[in-house]
This record gives sequence, structure tokens and C-alpha cells, in this order.
Amino acid sequence: MRPGECNKHGQELLEKVDLPSRSHPYARLWRMRCTTCDSVHECNSCDAHLRRCPFCQHGQPPEPLPEGIPGLVPGTQAQSTTRVRRRAAVQRPSTELPEPPVVRRGDSQATCFDAYIMVDWSATNGALGTDPVPNAPWVAEAWWNGCQLDWWPQRGYFRTRRLCINHLLERLRNHVKEKRRVLSCFDFAYGYPTGYGRALGLGGQAFWTSIWGEISVPTALQGMPVPPPQNEYASANNRNNRFEVASHLNHRVNLGGQPRAGPLYGCPAQNQTPFFTQASPGFPYAIGPGGALGHFRVTDQRLLDRGHHPLCCWWVLGGRAPVVGGQILTGIPAVKEIRNHPEFSKISKVWPFETGFTPSPSAGGTPCIIHAEIWPGIVNDQLQDGLIRDEAQVRAMVKWAASQDAESNFGVRFAVPEGLDDGQVSRCRHEEGWILGSG
Repeated sequence: MRPGECNKHGQELLEKVDLPSRSHPYARLWRMRCTTCDSVHECNSCDAHLRRCPFCQHGQPPEPLPEGIPGLVPGTQAQSTTRVRRRAAVQRPSTELPEPPVVRRGDSQATCFDAYIMVDWSATNGALGTDPVPNAPWVAEAWWNGCQLDWWPQRGYFRTRRLCINHLLERLRNHVKEKRRVLSCFDFAYGYPTGYGRALGLGGQAFWTSIWGEISVPTALQGMPVPPPQNEYASANNRNNRFEVASHLNHRVNLGGQPRAGPLYGCPAQNQTPFFTQASPGFPYAIGPGGALGHFRVTDQRLLDRGHHPLCCWWVLGGRAPVVGGQILTGIPAVKEIRNHPEFSKISKVWPFETGFTPSPSAGGTPCIIHAEIWPGIVNDQLQDGLIRDEAQVRAMVKWAASQDAESNFGVRFAVPEGLDDGQVSRCRHEEGWILGSG
């Protein structure tokens, strides 16, 4: 392997440190970057071609470093400075924009949507700086102006989740005023593996909406005098209490029995409770008599089968690696707020929960807003140069959606996925959801 190349598991070789390996007598020390979660770790040169990420792919622990080398720190410690150094050369000033991709449609081309909004969410705790940085809320947006796709002319970087939500509400007002059909997407799971709603003690057939409600406004535990935490998903200072919410949800799953951690996991040591710990509880996770929660949803497994590496929704914090569980706990309340906003509630639907699997998700008329889940990993080979990765991903997702729509290929992405039986379709329709574009 040469620097810049990736192995089959998406691990990119950053540099050959040119020091002896401590785990292999004939190997050298190499530094790798995971293209899925952006974490940095060391390995020996003999297993680099087979290396999996130790943070998001359950790979082997990072290679131990030689002792006594001044200035040499592990990748997990060097990660923040390494990422800043790698991106500093390509990060543009906040007032400068790259040329947007050019997308056109035919003069009489009918599309499913008139506007596309893609959001890269963040569970970062605390307000961010004024200069754009990774792991922040990022938004990309474009809409059809005749045959040409027009792009929102500003960089979509936001210091807090609240500022991002307010921006989205304002942009949706504009599109609704123009009577546009809008596709609005966030990059985290909109559902959990089948059985989670029942494990939480929630009723109804449409478990997705009950789960959304419990995450957004946690309810009191039966027989417990302590009030439930209030989900601080979009505070003015960008602080959040996702670990407290996760512990509460785990307590609800295990209510009435001996304290047991899981199914949500991953937190700093100081946030651990008997119900919520750093370590994975292991999956399948037993619930009730004969029941178990799976590690992945049907749609996640579809991506895994195709060689991608989506993260499981149970993982709330992964050391220095960004993981999706925390985004879900802060993001679902945000989507729920937008979906149920008084100005939009009558024209909004969540795919596939409310629309069903259909090739015509926007057929209900104009204006309309369709909310859908995305996974930007499907466009990692289409990212623009000169951008922070999060920004490049949401822009690439807008281009992908608009291009598919312009070629009359987009409707099939919303239809029943190939290869699913009736039971799987029902699971995805009522509880698990589906990633747009996962096949």
C-alpha cells in the first residue's frame, strides 16, 4: 500500500511512521485513517491490507507504539491535530464558496421533487467556533429553477443545533411559499432494530412514532420517584444530555429486573450508570422471554452486505470517533420538531413510515415536505475537493438526489426495496425505517 490508498475495509494509509512494530518482528509501524468514522490508529505493515477500524468495525486494538520516542503520540491522541492539519490546507474561508456542481434536467422533465435539503447532524457538546469545522451541523440545499439547479449561495455551517433547526424552518417556509415539493434528509437512523418499541414498553403498531416521542420527551418510569430527564437536544449553548437520556431509555428497557446495561452503550467513564456503560453489552441483546434486539436494522445489513460500513444505532459515543447513536438521540427530536411544526404538519410526511414504500412519495400535491434518512457513505467517491468532509458529503448528497431525479430514476429509490419479504417490509414500514439509496 502507498499513502492515500485504502484497503477493502475502508482504512486509508496516512503515513509509514518508519519505526519497528512491537507486535510483529518483521513489520514496521503504519498510521491509518478510517474513512467511515475518521478516527486515526496505528497498525503493523503486515496486516494493513486486512485492517478493520478498532472504533467502528470491531477491529483489533491499535498497534502499541515504541517507548521513548519524543513527540510520538498514538493516533487516538494525535487525531484532532492530525485532522486539523490535513484539512487546514483545503478549508476555505467562511465567505468563499467552491463552484457548485452543475445539474440540469430536460425542458419537460418531470421530477419527484422541486427542492433538496441535506443535513449532516452533530451531537457535539458545546457551541463551536465561528470558523467552519468538522463534526458540526452542515446543510446543503438546491432547487430547480427551470432546467437549472440553483444552490443556496452560502456555506451551510452552524455553530449550534438550534441555529441549524431555525435555518431549516426558515428555508422550508420559503419553499412552501413557492409551492415546492421538498425532500429534507438527515444523516442518522430514523428507527431502531425491531423490538425496541416493545422493549421500551410502548404501545401501538407504529412503534416508530412512539419511540420518537419517548426520545424527544422521556416519560417517568413506573414506580420511580425521580423525574425523567428532559432531552436538551437543541439548547442555545449547544450543550446536550444524551448520556442521561440514553441511561433513562436503558433503565426503561430493564425496568423491574436487576440493573443491566444496554442496549445503548458508549459514554465517558464519569457518565456511566448501572444501566449505561462504555462497553457494548453484546448482541443479540436479550429482552423478555425469548426476545432479542439485533445489532443492525435490515437496511444497515443491506449496506453491510454490499461492502459498506454503517455504524450501529446503539453506539452513543466511540472515544474520539464520531458515531451515530448520539446523533440519533439529539437528531430525532429535531426532525420531530420540524415535521410537527404548526406551519408544516399538514403537508409533511416521514418516509417510509407515513408514506409507505412508494415510487411517488410526493404525489399528495404541492407544496409538500418529505423527510427521509440518508447515509452519505454512498457518495464518498463523489466528494468535491477543497471542502471539509461533512460539507462535501451533504453537497454530494444533494447532487446525487437531484441527478437521480433529473434522470427519472429517483422514484424507484422510494419503492419497496428488492429482496425483502412481507415481514421485512412491515418491520421497516412500522419501526426500523430505511436508508434512502441503500438499495
